[in-house]
Amino acid sequence: MIGTKIQKPIKDNFYYATVAKWCDENNAHIEDKGEYYEVVRNSEPTADEQIAVLEKQIEKINIDMLRDILIIDDDEQTTERKEEAKRYLAQKKIQKNDLIEKINKLREV
Repeated sequence: MIGTKIQKPIKDNFYYATVAKWCDENNAHIEDKGEYYEVVRNSEPTADEQIAVLEKQIEKINIDMLRDILIIDDDEQTTERKEEAKRYLAQKKIQKNDLIEKINKLREV
């Protein structure tokens, strides 16, 4: 479907919507070429863009980890809830380390 041209004005909204859905599912988009629209492949994100996404994921994990630490330190929490928070905290540490490793690899390139 890459390279498909859709003439202006759009006469078949259902076809356009079908093409747009395909684009969403296949790393493509519909680009305005002036006299017509064309289906084109999305460009790959740069290393800096990928790093920015990974850093945002790390920020979210840090917030989740802080919440877990607060639960673990809260005397009003049940032992079961504290143990659950400890398990989540361990999982988050692994996820964070994996993301940091990906960032480091991207920075090497």
